[in-house]
Amino acid sequence: MLKRSSVENIITAALETGADFAELYAERTEQGSIGMVNGRVETAQSGLSCGAGVRLFFGTQAIYGYANDMSEKNLIQIARGCAEAMKSSVQHSRKNWREMGILLLLCVGASALVCNLILKPCVNRIRPYDLLGYVDALLIPPLHDASFPSGHTAACFAAATAVCAKNRAWGFAAYIFGAVMGFSRLYLGVHFPTDVLAGAAIGTAMAALTVRLFRKHCGEDSLQK
Repeated sequence: MLKRSSVENIITAALETGADFAELYAERTEQGSIGMVNGRVETAQSGLSCGAGVRLFFGTQAIYGYANDMSEKNLIQIARGCAEAMKSSVQHSRKNWREMGILLLLCVGASALVCNLILKPCVNRIRPYDLLGYVDALLIPPLHDASFPSGHTAACFAAATAVCAKNRAWGFAAYIFGAVMGFSRLYLGVHFPTDVLAGAAIGTAMAALTVRLFRKHCGEDSLQK
């Protein structure tokens, strides 16, 4: 079906695209069928199908292209087209991860700015263990900043909102983690319930505002839900 020289040229062209490994498939199938009714032949069919495909591996990712035109020129074009599609997919994936990191940093930063640099010094609420006198019973070393609002909870909910803007399923899991974080701050006795609730609300609100500004600046297509 394919000459040895053509196979070598196709594989060489496929590897020149930057693929780590390339393989070529070719098939030629002859089919025939006979339909009988009460011992009499009613229908008879025959057919021939042939084609070839090229599979390229880029690390652990693979892409496959197939065509009925088994000419050397066409299969080389398929290999190059597959390579371009894979490279475009990888670049898009890297862009998404980069945007995710930037958005995550901005959301958590905005939350920290409001919680730690503005509200904590202004409200200056005493920690519950200082108010109720159970410092010696703490499971962690005592903290020396103000209690309101919970910075850990705010950061978790801000991060969850950022993640949710890119992927709802991951964002839902991140919100669960944020809720667990808020409960842990209560369990450790380092915050009042209102500290945790306020932290969750502020983190979510600041992140939502940041996401909106990010979309406005970078365009709606930069965040795919």
